[in-house]
Amino acid sequence: MNFPCELIFTGPRKAAVAVDDNDKDRHEILLVCVKAGKIEHMRTIKLQHRCIRLAHRGGHLYVNDNTSCVRHGGRPGQAALQ
Repeated sequence: MNFPCELIFTGPRKAAVAVDDNDKDRHEILLVCVKAGKIEHMRTIKLQHRCIRLAHRGGHLYVNDNTSCVRHGGRPGQAALQ
C-alpha cells in the first residue's frame, strides 16, 4: 500500500494522516491543523512499523499495521496529541 493511507480528525481543526510506503521504508503519521483556511503541518511521528489505519480516542492515537494495534504518543497521564 502506498501513502497516504488514511486521514482522521483528532480535534475541531486538527487531523492525523497515516503515511506508509513500504518500498521506501517510510512509515509515519503527519499531524496537521487548519488555520485561516489552509492546512499547516504541525509535526511528524516516525514509526518503525507499518501504518495502515488510525483511530483517536481520549487524547491517544492508535495505529494499526494490519496485524496489531499500538497506542502512540505521550507519557502516562499526558495526552498523545497536544
